[in-house]
Amino acid sequence: MGFSDAPSARDLFEDARAYWASPVDVEGDAGDHHPMTRDLSAAACAPCHPQQYTEWRDSLHAQAVSPGLLGQLGALSRRERRSCLACHLPAASQQTIWEGDALEARAKLDGVDCAACHVRGQQRFGPRERATTPHGPVAGADFFRGSEFCAPCHQFGAEGVAVNGKPLENTYEEWRVSRYPVRGQTCQSCHMPGGSHRFAGIHDPVMTARALRVTAVRAPTGVEVELANEGAGHALPTYSVPRIRVQVSVAGGAAPAALEHPIQRRMDWDAEQGWSERADTRLMPGQSTRLVQPLPASARAEVTVRVEPDADYYERVYPALLQTLAGEASAEELELLEEARRRAGESPYVLARISCGAWEGETAPCVPGAPPVDARSGPATPP
Repeated sequence: MGFSDAPSARDLFEDARAYWASPVDVEGDAGDHHPMTRDLSAAACAPCHPQQYTEWRDSLHAQAVSPGLLGQLGALSRRERRSCLACHLPAASQQTIWEGDALEARAKLDGVDCAACHVRGQQRFGPRERATTPHGPVAGADFFRGSEFCAPCHQFGAEGVAVNGKPLENTYEEWRVSRYPVRGQTCQSCHMPGGSHRFAGIHDPVMTARALRVTAVRAPTGVEVELANEGAGHALPTYSVPRIRVQVSVAGGAAPAALEHPIQRRMDWDAEQGWSERADTRLMPGQSTRLVQPLPASARAEVTVRVEPDADYYERVYPALLQTLAGEASAEELELLEEARRRAGESPYVLARISCGAWEGETAPCVPGAPPVDARSGPATPP
């Protein structure tokens, strides 16, 4: 089949939602495809796309079939599993492996892989058209560059859980009502710069540092801290799992932090009452907040910004699942949930430390330390 005969993405799919509604089929025997390209696994794409594969391999998309997901799938109905796997394991061939082999298939599951985004039927799709490739022509579609492409898995619809009028997953809408669409800045602008397939987010210290601006000054009455969402086109953090904890501690003292402020959508769930929102202190795009900690003139202080990407998983979700499923889940499933909680406890890191000296007669900026962007700060702890 020549390229002129190949249907374009525009002909087959009017928009991203129609594209995602079409299943990622098992690859068939296409005459114009090289035999090596009939394997839809991510590893099979690596020889011709090594950079994209290497970036993807270390991403959370590649880890979408996580121990936390696998540990609870067995307790769900088939319909509930399908709903989860639609985003966590979109490829039909991968879902077939899971349904047949269950946990024995763990090593074979690629999560949100190359085929999930780029294959429908025997046709390849992407942001640019390609007339000749080993797997036939590639049909191009502009929606690969738009935030709408990400929305089906990063935005709950009318059927999804909403609390206080806000869906639990509301990332696309947070972006849509921000200034970013007017500027032409999409999800891909930040999370796929230059075509990167790392999909970096709040687990990445460099990415978080670009989103959150933290400044502090030593004033006559104490320390004043300003926090601003200057780089995230959605709530910071989006979703209810992460927490950013800002602490002001008196230098040299053994007492707990004098001031502690969480940036978080803090949720709770009760078997009788359902979901409830205990607090929402997140920063919307362009929003800032100011914290003030009174101090004696002679006191010195330190401002610490600690990011806990999986705080809710570590503190609430996995402990609740382990308790609830203790009598019905298999030993292997419980071990997976324990592993998931351990991983969640290892994900926090210190984003910034700022030193504030004693009052010296005029308001002065506090001094940032070297950003410890690779430092992991140990298990999350409740606020």
